[in-house]
Amino acid sequence: MSFALSFLGEMIPFMLLALPFYLGVRALLLKRRKTRPDWRREALLLAFFLYCVGLASQTVVPQMGRDADGSLVIFTVFTNNPHFPSVGGLSPWRFNLIPFHTIKIYLERAHIAVFLVNIVGNILMFAPIGLCVPLLWRRMRGFFRITLLGIAVSCGIELLQVLMLRSVDIDDVILNSLGVLIGYLLYLPVVKLSTAMRKKEQF
Repeated sequence: MSFALSFLGEMIPFMLLALPFYLGVRALLLKRRKTRPDWRREALLLAFFLYCVGLASQTVVPQMGRDADGSLVIFTVFTNNPHFPSVGGLSPWRFNLIPFHTIKIYLERAHIAVFLVNIVGNILMFAPIGLCVPLLWRRMRGFFRITLLGIAVSCGIELLQVLMLRSVDIDDVILNSLGVLIGYLLYLPVVKLSTAMRKKEQF
């Protein structure tokens, strides 16, 4: 729980900084359209935007912290990352291109907190994509398209992490894509319920 709260605490400042920018741009776009907005969709779009900002803050924004002497450092594969101790203690991150290799290590030997962050966290963090994207955009309501989107987003994040000298792990792509699919499975009953309620209102 403390790990989840620490991530949320790191995400909120980025969300708050992006909020005025989003509201300003969105207000201009709605004004130009001169049509009555669907406020339920606008609320969901705002929530999804803030989620994307929070996700980016944890995946593609350089991680920074204080060194032992108090100096500000950027964590890369060449520095110890205090958030995620490896199975044997703090160690530099690395590249893993073997599917399920890291997952197997966490399942067999990792502490429960490390397991929750790296396995459960990687899945749940991407679930909103599978839930919100098909709700917001009709073209993305197919299983095949949302699967490709999940893989593409996760692969894009991993490639950006290469440029930032952060760890790259094929298992992150697997877990993130699984999270998107779980979100899509949550979307299906939501859209069925919404359709049923609309039909009921017509009679």
